[in-house]
Amino acid sequence: MKLESKNAIVTGAAKGMGAAITLTLARAGADIVLTARDTAALEEVAGQVRALGRRAEVVGADVTNDAEVKAMVEKAKAFFDGRIDILVNVAGVTGPIETPVWEIDAEDFSYVIESNIRGTFLPMKYVLQTMVAQRSGKVVNIGGTSGLRGYRYRAAYSSSKWGVRGLTRTAAI
Repeated sequence: MKLESKNAIVTGAAKGMGAAITLTLARAGADIVLTARDTAALEEVAGQVRALGRRAEVVGADVTNDAEVKAMVEKAKAFFDGRIDILVNVAGVTGPIETPVWEIDAEDFSYVIESNIRGTFLPMKYVLQTMVAQRSGKVVNIGGTSGLRGYRYRAAYSSSKWGVRGLTRTAAI
């Protein structure tokens, strides 16, 4: 994969899969705007990106907060001189697992749906405006196998990832 001179935003870039994807993109030549709520952890990953010779900018944001996401995308556009080539939405939460549907607290269920679906929608909403205007760009939304099949006792998470899959397919049309 060659991404020399491509500009990418990665949500949930502070740890785990988000950090791994960030470093993979940087190794392939992309410059990165890293975003998550934990800016201290983001700075560590950004340091690794810079050590690979790529540019990195840390922007703290909660992907469920419209104003924060809009501001993050504006900062990314400024950092990248207006061009965004790649958006990878990794940010998300697992929520209640090993819990039958009838025992899930409604607030916990809503939190997972909000985090995983709205947290994918908002970055897409603001980045796609730029990608459409520049007539190019790629969006990758992490849905995993939970977006393809149900899992016992994971109603909130599986439902949210089915939602991410539906959002992704609809946006692609």
